[in-house]
Amino acid sequence: MARGFNTTLGSGTTDIITTSAVGDATTRSFAFYVYPRASAAYAARIFDHNQVGQVLAYMNSSTTVVTFQRLFSTTNGVWTFGVTASQWNHVVITYDSSSTANVPVAYVDGSAVSVTTATAPVGTATAITSFGIYLGNTSTVNRCLDGSLAEMGFWNVILDASEAAALGKGVSPALIRPQSLVEYVPLLRDNVSRKLAAPTVTGTAVQPHPRVIYPANPWVIVAPSAAAAATPTRMLMGVGR
Repeated sequence: MARGFNTTLGSGTTDIITTSAVGDATTRSFAFYVYPRASAAYAARIFDHNQVGQVLAYMNSSTTVVTFQRLFSTTNGVWTFGVTASQWNHVVITYDSSSTANVPVAYVDGSAVSVTTATAPVGTATAITSFGIYLGNTSTVNRCLDGSLAEMGFWNVILDASEAAALGKGVSPALIRPQSLVEYVPLLRDNVSRKLAAPTVTGTAVQPHPRVIYPANPWVIVAPSAAAAATPTRMLMGVGR
């Protein structure tokens, strides 16, 4: 079951999930399911890395626009792309912060979508050395998402179009470049991480989960081998909205 946030689908405006993931990488990919119900707060967070919002994705006073931001030394990079309100959207965002000329690539439900540059970055990307990745809110709990989240995955590599397509069809992050998977929080009823210590959950509520294809043993994430390739998968039939 997914996790709902805010007063309608969750517990309240202080709902937040704090993962154990710290640090950063020049190349990074983010994948998640988001069900945007409404925009209850300005810059309502999907995820927020670090206390000053160095890497984050949010619904900016809209139920249909996702904003991705990366902190740079002079001017932060800010980009936007569209999703659909009141339904599950699977989103993949990949970004290489080594050059201000780079633009994030975004996929929605497995297909690449147009990304608009709201503010071009200037300077150099600011390194993130500490603090966790917060889901559904800021660390100061003042930007709560109004909706649900599921299947949060973070990699230190740029996923390609075929991998984004697989994720968009419901393939678990555990099956996509597991050797580069930094954190994976399915956000099921059980509070677990498939890579690190269990996240800290404050508030939220159990909500129907999207359909996802998991490995036969989702508790063990290793690089695939010839033998592992023959291991069957099992499917979780989530109840969509």
